[in-house]
Amino acid sequence: MLSVLVWLPIAGVLVIGLWPHPQAETKHARPVALVVASAVLIWTIFLAVQFNPDQATMQFGEFVPWIEAIGFNYH
Repeated sequence: MLSVLVWLPIAGVLVIGLWPHPQAETKHARPVALVVASAVLIWTIFLAVQFNPDQATMQFGEFVPWIEAIGFNYH
């Protein structure tokens, strides 16, 4: 769940940076940035509401084996 807070802004940067026409980039950069920032804000509020302060363990962590042969994991 926390990965969305990291990867969503990166995806927004890629959309803006890889826009096909340079003239259109400046026209569409602000709306795309606003949508991405709003989505991150909404997701942050959603996570804050789901947070349980009584639980002492890590709550929204993810652990995904990535390259098992050399022990790399996404955590």
